[in-house]
Amino acid sequence: MEDAREIQTLFPEYLNEPAIDLGQLLGSRFRGLLSPVTHQRSTIGQDQVYDLEKSIKYHKRHYNPQGIRRLLERALQHFNPVACPKVLDIGSGSGNSIAAELQTLGGCEIVATDLSPHLLCIMKENLATEGLPEEKVNLICMDVQEPYFVPASFDMACGSAILHHLVDPRRAVVNVMNALKPEGAAVFFEPFEYGCVILKLLHNQILREAALRADASFQEGEPLEARLDDKVMNFLRDINHDYLLRSNVADGVKNFTHELDDKWLFTREFFEDIAKETGAKKVILYSNHEGMTETLFEDYIAQNFHLGRGWGRDVMPEWAWECAREFDRTISKEVKLEFMIEGTIILVK
Repeated sequence: MEDAREIQTLFPEYLNEPAIDLGQLLGSRFRGLLSPVTHQRSTIGQDQVYDLEKSIKYHKRHYNPQGIRRLLERALQHFNPVACPKVLDIGSGSGNSIAAELQTLGGCEIVATDLSPHLLCIMKENLATEGLPEEKVNLICMDVQEPYFVPASFDMACGSAILHHLVDPRRAVVNVMNALKPEGAAVFFEPFEYGCVILKLLHNQILREAALRADASFQEGEPLEARLDDKVMNFLRDINHDYLLRSNVADGVKNFTHELDDKWLFTREFFEDIAKETGAKKVILYSNHEGMTETLFEDYIAQNFHLGRGWGRDVMPEWAWECAREFDRTISKEVKLEFMIEGTIILVK
């Protein structure tokens, strides 16, 4: 990095310190991406989170603004944003939530943040390709766990599936709440521990049935295709272990937390405690699975197969899917919504 005195700095009204245009450091492709000076100093010599190749793969796998738009439209039914709001978006990635906000919040101006300059560049290029008003989006490469924002700068904040990736999500939420104006609202979409406990029970049921069938197959000559492949059993065990490592968010950071990509599964109490700490006057939590509960657990296993390994449903035999359907038939809609796998959190200042 060049001497900071030789690099032009800018002073965005919403940052509490000067910023650098990353085009000066990383090349013309990054022109227009700003980053707080102290953030750049703290990341000298470090990888920029995702390299370009990984960033492109991430974008192709996860870009789904329609899904985020549905969640955002439902969240907006619970509070009344001001006209043409100034929005802080954290963990913006390649623009899932940004595209949804531009389509949903008329006249909004967005400050989009992420640790990865490559993902922010992909977002900038993607907004232009899709004909969305990129001039309404300010791109900031920064760590939301640090208090870079001027207090009371934003009418609304949004974080889509970002908090569970952070070492200190509590600190991030506190910083976001501090950046909101009075009556402003922060909206987050995150995974919860409750539903994942039920998924672990389902996975274990499938694994137990697979073991019983393996014994019976050996004795009775059951066709090979009716058996559960070792790679699928190992994947289900890995998911269960992942859920175990990410549970008990109230206990704080463990010695392995930094090594995990997905670090946390949340609880209602976690966000209720932050609401008390920040003086939020209202906290709203609800499941993201309204209208999708009939085959919730079956669909969630299929989703994990697709996102985790790129597998289709044919990777698991019919009897295993029937185990999932039995869980879905047995557990009521009300319980599925109460013990959510993924949920929306709204904190009103």
